[in-house]
Amino acid sequence: MAKLNKIEQFYAQEHKDTMTPAEIATIMRKNVTEETIQSYIDSLPPTGNKATDFFSRREDAGTVASTEAASARGDEHRDEVAEKEKQVDTRVVHRIKE
Repeated sequence: MAKLNKIEQFYAQEHKDTMTPAEIATIMRKNVTEETIQSYIDSLPPTGNKATDFFSRREDAGTVASTEAASARGDEHRDEVAEKEKQVDTRVVHRIKE
C-alpha cells in the first residue's frame, strides 16, 4: 500500500464527496490503490457544521437572522468560549465595556 503525498491527500480530501475512491485512485500514481484512498478518507476527522451555516439569509434585502438551530449550536459551545476567555492575558488585553 502506497503512502499518499501531500498533493494526493489534498486531491482526495477535496474530491471525496464527488468521486469514488476507485475514480480518485485511477488519476493518481500506479501504486495508489482504491484501498489506500479509502483508508485515507476514513482517517479524516469528521467535518462539523458551523453555526453560520444555520443562519437564514435574505440577500436582496441584506439581512441575516439567527435560526433556532444556530442558537442551539452557539449554546453548545458557550462553555468552550468561556474557558478560552479565562486564558486571555488581561495585562495586555483590556475590555472597553463589560
